[in-house]
Amino acid sequence: MEIFDKLDCRGLKTGEAISRDEAHRIGAWHGAFHCLVISERGGRGYALFQKRSLAKTIAPGMFDVSVGGHYTAGEDAKAAGPREIREELGLEASFSELLAVGRRVFVYCFTPAIKEYEFQDIFLLPRAVRPAELALQADELDGVIEMELEQGIALFAGRRRTSRSLSTGPTAESKGS
Repeated sequence: MEIFDKLDCRGLKTGEAISRDEAHRIGAWHGAFHCLVISERGGRGYALFQKRSLAKTIAPGMFDVSVGGHYTAGEDAKAAGPREIREELGLEASFSELLAVGRRVFVYCFTPAIKEYEFQDIFLLPRAVRPAELALQADELDGVIEMELEQGIALFAGRRRTSRSLSTGPTAESKGS
């Protein structure tokens, strides 16, 4: 059972701990790490996006940042970031390699009986890596895609309905964890 530090509405630790299930049942604030793996080739920027496993409770089968995960009690980005990157993508990265972007307040209430209230610490990881080089965590990810940044921005802003990814990674079933 995962235990989180309970946060107040400003994102500060309250001194209380709460189980993952209870936090998502009642909508308790907690912390999370999010990271986008980025690279540059030929003067163009690229980013990796994960396809969440269909087995996930929250946003199954949806595309998301390269790496995302909750902080367990006592953790912060310095501890959780490298761990989450290693677990989900099989990449070794030190905290000093990460570029801090900021903190996002996130509320997700689209899945029945799940209330996700997070303070997400957002980072970039500059790393030239292709999807086929990754060792995906099977219970977290069904795959990854690499997308040119301008196409991705247009897609997510609603200016495009589709985008062609540069390359796709192996499914979790074919690559393992």
